[in-house]
Parts: sequence; C-alpha cells; structure tokens
Amino acid sequence: MKISSTLVLLLFLYLNVRAERRIDNIPHAKADTCSPKQSITHPPTLEFNFRNDSLQILRVGTLSGFDTALVHFAIIIQPQHFNISDNVNGVFTYQPRQYVGKDRFVYRVCLNACKSICDTGTVQLDLYGLCIVPTIITPNNDGLNDRLLIPCLEANNFNDNELRIFNQWGDEVFHAAPYHNDWEGVYLGKPLPDGTYFFLFRQNKTLDYQRGYITIFR
Repeated sequence: MKISSTLVLLLFLYLNVRAERRIDNIPHAKADTCSPKQSITHPPTLEFNFRNDSLQILRVGTLSGFDTALVHFAIIIQPQHFNISDNVNGVFTYQPRQYVGKDRFVYRVCLNACKSICDTGTVQLDLYGLCIVPTIITPNNDGLNDRLLIPCLEANNFNDNELRIFNQWGDEVFHAAPYHNDWEGVYLGKPLPDGTYFFLFRQNKTLDYQRGYITIFR
C-alpha cells in the first residue's frame, strides 16, 4: 500500500506537537522557587567594640534587620586575629584572644526559599584591653613559641612601647623601644640559659610599667 507524501507530512507534524507538549509538562522546580520579585536587602556594615578578655555573642542577623527565619548565614572570610564560630540564625560567637586592635570578618546571607539570592556583609571588630605578656618561651627552633610574642603588638598599635628584661642578678639582658615581637631569649647574639627572668613592659610611655616573670625553657 502506497502512502501519499501529504499523509506522511501530517503524521510527522502530529508526532512533533505531542513531543513538544510532553516537554512543556515537565515541572521546572528551580524556576518556580526563585521569583523575579524576590530580593535581599544589602546588609549594613556593623561595628563592635569590646574588651579582649571576654566571650562575645554577636547577633549579626537581628542587628542587620533580617528576619532570621527567612535567611541563613555563613562566614566566608575569617578574621585574622580572632576565632569566630558560626552559630544559627545569624548569631556568631567570638572567642577572645589577647589581641588589641582592629579586624573584620565577612559573611554571606541567602534566602532560604531561593538559595541563589545572596549578598555579603562585613563586621568590623575593635578590641581593647591590657597587653598580656606571656610567661614562657621555648626557643628551640621548632617554630612554636620560639619568640616572645606579645599579642597586642601584632597590629603595630603601640609604636612607643618598651620592653626590658633582666636576669636573676638584676642585669639587663634585653631592651627594646619599641619592641617588635622578635626576642628569642638571646643576649649579645648568644642563647641565654634556661631559667626565670624579670620583665618591665609598657604599651606607651604615658603608662606605668607592667611587671612580671618570663621563663626560658628549651
């Protein structure tokens, strides 16, 4: 039996229309959940100022004006001098270190209903408090605690600080004004013997000296 070319053409068109209908019936889940009307407010830059010796709870989500039930947060750039843990609903916990100065961290906030709609916010941190001088150094060239590192001096905040160190007989074995966190327990280029030494330290020349003891242990 011969089939006319007109019948073949009609059959071809009919099958293509059915195929297009099947494709159109496939649900587009992602497109349906992200409406063009959805958006997120750009977070303001927040600033916190607190002492460097206390645990801090930073309620970033609420202070930024977000409904924390509708968005989620994640830290994308950690601070350099602090330990920040990411809690839930835009609440971050700061674990203090003995550091004085400024730092920041950056977070991302996204809509729960459409995770591709996001923005980033910045939190500025400014810590104050006394400089804490460590009580021991272990200068054995293992890369750990080889130098007398005073955390508050890391950011070069106190360029007029002064450090003096004495042995048990009262002889001065080290003096620096300012001190640059570089003493490795040496005197005139030679390692000092293990033992306990007395120090005087002040953040700037308007303050009284802090007094204490440092142990060298190799």
